[in-house]
Amino acid sequence: SDPLTLALSENTTRSFVGLVKSVMSGEASVVGSDSDVTIVVAGDAAVAASGQVWDEGSILCLEREGTPLGRVEDVFGPVSNPFYVVRYAGGSAVEAPPGCVVGARVVAVDEHATFVGPTANLYSKGYDASGEHDEEVA
Repeated sequence: SDPLTLALSENTTRSFVGLVKSVMSGEASVVGSDSDVTIVVAGDAAVAASGQVWDEGSILCLEREGTPLGRVEDVFGPVSNPFYVVRYAGGSAVEAPPGCVVGARVVAVDEHATFVGPTANLYSKGYDASGEHDEEVA
């Protein structure tokens, strides 16, 4: 993928997302080609409980180094404990950036972040199996 050019300053506001869960490259990568590095970030449950679940397109970075990892390409798992898939935006690099190891803290750049809609509307009329006995909610 093309490198993500993003200059972070001391004034760039960031929000804690979670921790790197896994780093995969080449043929082991979930998405893309042999030159991709795919990073899975486990979202922090307390952050998700506060209503902050980042959506596709949000830019994630390593907290300590400030290195941009890339844009969220997929969100999966329960809303209460989401996982984020990011394809490292390091150009033709086939290795993750320094510091991108399991357990590394990941943040979102607030000005480049979008959130999944409110979960309160998830179980409204029209949702399959929304009632106690799988009936439509009135």
